[in-house]
Amino acid sequence: MVPIGENILKLLEKSDMDAPTLSRYAHVGPRRLQRILNQERLPSVSEIERIAAALGVSPSVLVETDDPPNVAKEIDPQLVELLEKPKLAAALWYLSELPTEDRYAVFNVIERFAAMA
Repeated sequence: MVPIGENILKLLEKSDMDAPTLSRYAHVGPRRLQRILNQERLPSVSEIERIAAALGVSPSVLVETDDPPNVAKEIDPQLVELLEKPKLAAALWYLSELPTEDRYAVFNVIERFAAMA
């Protein structure tokens, strides 16, 4: 299994952010985030993207594993397809470089746009 929860915990330890703050910034409910951190549930693609942006990293950092042969079996094919798109990877990188408040402003615009679709 891809250690997404472990990867998030490691990033939290390196940052000045705690889980409740990450929950707010990533727009993931606190209980849901706790289940992800405890490896009790896999996050959706959109949750991975929002958590990664909140932490200022690429989504690929969250899904990294020490066991590459098993990665293809565990990662959602939709996520793999998204991460292979150069334009999306570049956009996510630029988004990760924004200050935290600006990232969340972008997330809010995206969420409003998605709600209209």
